[in-house]
Amino acid sequence: MTIDRPASEVPGPAASWPAPLARLADDVELRTNPAPGDRGTEVYAQRRADRTDPTLDGRIRGALRETRMILETGEILLGDAPSTTRSTVTNLPLRLALRHARTGGRL
Repeated sequence: MTIDRPASEVPGPAASWPAPLARLADDVELRTNPAPGDRGTEVYAQRRADRTDPTLDGRIRGALRETRMILETGEILLGDAPSTTRSTVTNLPLRLALRHARTGGRL
């Protein structure tokens, strides 16, 4: 997986990786390389030869995705949930428009 961060900003030893990947540190071998064309850092996670858990490959893919999100944005982004549900002055026009649409024109 390619992470849009220079190698100096991507952890080296498994103990310093964000939690999703650090939880799999005993099950995978990790290595990093600079991505071609200075386009970030490539992170490789490979199952250790002695691991036979059939769910491990899916957990590795998920951990890599979540780790990339943490390193690039600082949080795990949830596609099916709004990033904020707090009412603010700046989202008032949107809230009013949604309420208007749901009620068939009544505010």
